[in-house]
Amino acid sequence: MIRTLPLMLAVLLCACSDPPAVEAPTEAPAEATPASTPADTPPPVTVTKLPPVGGSAPAEKDPRAGKPKRWLGITVANMNEPIDGAPPDRRSQITRALRGGPADVAGLRRGDVILRANGQEVRKYQDYLAQARVTEVGQSIDLVVLRAGKEVSAKLTMMEKPEDNNAWRRQHFPGTDGFDYDIPLLRGGERFRSADRGKKPQLLYFWATWCGPCRKTSPWIDALHEQAGDRLHLASISSEELEKLKPFVERSHGSYPVGHDVDGSLKLDYEVNKLPTVVLVDADGKVVVWDIGTTGVQRAIREARRLLDLPTPTPEPAAAPSP
Repeated sequence: MIRTLPLMLAVLLCACSDPPAVEAPTEAPAEATPASTPADTPPPVTVTKLPPVGGSAPAEKDPRAGKPKRWLGITVANMNEPIDGAPPDRRSQITRALRGGPADVAGLRRGDVILRANGQEVRKYQDYLAQARVTEVGQSIDLVVLRAGKEVSAKLTMMEKPEDNNAWRRQHFPGTDGFDYDIPLLRGGERFRSADRGKKPQLLYFWATWCGPCRKTSPWIDALHEQAGDRLHLASISSEELEKLKPFVERSHGSYPVGHDVDGSLKLDYEVNKLPTVVLVDADGKVVVWDIGTTGVQRAIREARRLLDLPTPTPEPAAAPSP
């Protein structure tokens, strides 16, 4: 037994070592061509994409792919607290109905509570959305809303979504009725009320202390106010907190009235989503101009001067850091 041990070790060593190299036969090298593939390049490999873990099937094609985006011109939200005058489980409320959109044309208003959509009960926003999602462009959706304790029925026709909502507002606000308002003034009196305008045009200039373009356009509003005087019912309007707004107004040097839209309701009425926004209403209470930005303010001022037969000052007033 002891004598066979060296022989067994030798066998094991031979089994674990690399095998002896075998010399390949010598061949003449192949002549290379520009289109040839290097010899050490592996053949192309076809990769098959595996399904996700769990064996889920690939996503189905969107059935609405290629179809136009749908639009009712309405914003609906779920209210956290019960809505006054509505059943406690009805929380789906309209927060905006864009002027000239399908909802506005059908007579719906901000504050309406949706009760039913196509005959289905609506308790939350998702219930309304389930019916809107199956309504294609050109088709209608029937809504029943609660307004001041009464049920109101409306038929909305789905339309293709506009490319630019502000361009839509610019086109569809003119010719419609202006909104009533009664807000406190921080400069230029105590209250700014639509009832006080009499038979004269009114100009509402929405701004904020942080708004850069407002610093450029506010001197133009000031110059118009100085020029028009009592012939134009004019005020700049902000919905910022008084802690920010009041000190800013006190440091400014403008002469025109500054109003505080305390709860932002006037801002919502006129669908203000960019600043500055300017609204010009004629003596008959019809909107003449709804526009945004510096060019929009210039356009409204030109139109106000035209309504009042005022000359255009030359040059335009320089920009100043005041509201």
